[in-house]
Amino acid sequence: MRENNMSTTSASVTGEHSNDLERSIDWKQGLAIASGVPLLILPSLGYFPLWVASAAILIWGLSVLQGFMQNLAYAELATTFPKASGLPGFAQNVFKTQNYDGNYDKGKLIGGFSAWSYWFAWNPVLAIFAILVGSYLHGLFPVLGTMFTEYQLSLISGGVIFSVLLIINSFGLKDSAILGYILAAISLIPLVVMTVTPFATGAVEISNITNSWLPADWSWDMHHILILFGLFAIAQWSACAWETAAIYGPEYKKPGTDVP
Repeated sequence: MRENNMSTTSASVTGEHSNDLERSIDWKQGLAIASGVPLLILPSLGYFPLWVASAAILIWGLSVLQGFMQNLAYAELATTFPKASGLPGFAQNVFKTQNYDGNYDKGKLIGGFSAWSYWFAWNPVLAIFAILVGSYLHGLFPVLGTMFTEYQLSLISGGVIFSVLLIINSFGLKDSAILGYILAAISLIPLVVMTVTPFATGAVEISNITNSWLPADWSWDMHHILILFGLFAIAQWSACAWETAAIYGPEYKKPGTDVP
């Protein structure tokens, strides 16, 4: 009888731990995962100046500041609820009713809604970058342009890239973080070169910025204000996205020190 109880207890403990997220990464690997976020500026890099000229600098600066404050809150949640599964888990823990025995608690509802909202907000990234890759391939390689349309190249490149990522992610977050190191170097080096080269060569004219903070045809009517809000949404979509370093809190080896 005692052996049966011990077996049952061991099985329940094993089952409990098997459902926990594996703590397999540290702050360096979390940083590698988040370092891919700067690539999100590429779809809007040429789009912003067309609408707001030099004021794009202010939009990006304010968005980064807002993202910094937001991610401080995410980091605190990750350390306060180390067993929660990312932002949906944080929301569920914050809003759950203490000592509630029912099946439907508002914490579960808000947590589930948060998960679907998070998925809904990030899902377009796949399509946006597939379209962007297809557009680049169509323009850079005329031979491909004679064989495929831009739409077809987007579908093919998107299918190949996301299939490879799906295979890599199936091995777990730790191995994905290793790939993050490689992709970070490949993606960030060109961005750094693009940013530093104009200043290093003296090609930057500050007057081009200070003399055209807004386009000549800009007016503060409802149409342009809505455009401004839309641009802020696009900027924050990428400027705040380094939250990925915080939402993996349950998978850090030492969340109390790794997340901050």
